Amino acid sequence: MITAKAPLRISFAGGGSDIPEWYSNHGGCVLSMTIRRFATVTATVNGCLKIEVKSDCPPGSGLGGSSAVCVAMIAATDARFGIERTQRQLVESAVALERGHLRVAGGEQDQYSAVWGGLNLYEWKPGVIGAGHQEILMPAGFCDWLHLVFTGKARTDAGIQRRLTERCSIGDVAALNRTMLVAREMAACLKDQDIGWFGSLLHDAWEHKKEASPGCSTPRADELYQAAREAGAIGGKLCGAGGGGYLLLCCPPDKAVELKWAMERRDAICEPVIYEPDGVKVEQQ
Repeated sequence: MITAKAPLRISFAGGGSDIPEWYSNHGGCVLSMTIRRFATVTATVNGCLKIEVKSDCPPGSGLGGSSAVCVAMIAATDARFGIERTQRQLVESAVALERGHLRVAGGEQDQYSAVWGGLNLYEWKPGVIGAGHQEILMPAGFCDWLHLVFTGKARTDAGIQRRLTERCSIGDVAALNRTMLVAREMAACLKDQDIGWFGSLLHDAWEHKKEASPGCSTPRADELYQAAREAGAIGGKLCGAGGGGYLLLCCPPDKAVELKWAMERRDAICEPVIYEPDGVKVEQQ
């Protein structure tokens, strides 16, 4: 039996700039972090190859689950058939599978996160195939500021990503230039261990995201985010393309109790964020 586990991720800023239609002309920049939630693929051979898939998040949660599944699937079957790939080749194969063969709209940051793992600033340059990545040292106590709140509804409108891709292809998304700048500024904050200012920039990144992708928020997400801000959260955003799924919040630890109460009063639960430093792993039994 072969088991491959690929981590899910939180994207802080720059989402959308990882779409080829955008970065091939303008470059791209995304700040993201993998968390201790996984997509797991198990391959067994008992006369025939049997594949089992499970994920620690529902589809459409905004945590990059579909890409993590693709990465884990390729890693598991590679191990079964003795195929060797570099990390970059694994990323490229996962992108080709999900974006090409399966025709799932979206960018490329999720595949990089699932393969490399950790806290990284990914950058794409015009005319250059593939992204470079800069690993960022995790600030002490960073995850104590972070909370995930499920909005009660997964994203079901694939048109959000499709419409963003179409707008990127004609270069009319000025907000993406700003969110790329914010991604770099947020990375600098983490290097300086200035988590408070990082939270403020997270709020800015969400505002830019809503400009770049109208319809990415929902009334429920807006209600929860407003309540979270009133309870002490500095910033936040819907994870992934938006339209539902998980709301990420950044809140000072001394306001965490008030935040949890505010969410519970609205039938929502604050879930902890646990950092996962490693990318996809394969075990054979």
